[in-house]
Amino acid sequence: MGIFSSLFGYKWSMYFRNDGAIEYAMHENSVIRILGYVLTPFIEHKAPKPPWDVVVNFNVTQHWLKLHEDHFMLTQEGPYKGEPTLSPLLLSELASIDSNFRTRRGGEPIFEEGRTKKKIPVYGSRYSSVDNFAQNAGRDAISDAFSGREREVNYYQICNSILIQS
Repeated sequence: MGIFSSLFGYKWSMYFRNDGAIEYAMHENSVIRILGYVLTPFIEHKAPKPPWDVVVNFNVTQHWLKLHEDHFMLTQEGPYKGEPTLSPLLLSELASIDSNFRTRRGGEPIFEEGRTKKKIPVYGSRYSSVDNFAQNAGRDAISDAFSGREREVNYYQICNSILIQS
């Protein structure tokens, strides 16, 4: 956590709510970075499983914004055609809340349980980055299954259980 964040808290938070009650929270100074963590699941699955919802909060003014499928889209043209992105609607709503929302400065987000504030690894303690996670998570899951080791709970497992419709 940076000095500013430790003194004043994070600028943005994303909350995973179950029937209105905050179950999990992700904190970061960049809303763009936070939204990247739910971008693909919203594109692929449209909305969280009821009774779950996902909201972002601009902590400076306590302005809340509930996320929905119209906030995410696939890029329509250019070199990134077909890639997930934030919709003009969401960008406009974020700009009305925070004129400096486009900043990407920040480090790894903090992910925690809502009630206990217990920190939960984003990638798992074995992985130092999303690239390392992507390269090794499947292999490690197979290894854990054969060895009888229990998997460490991380953000992606929780996010999948909330956002992916069965």
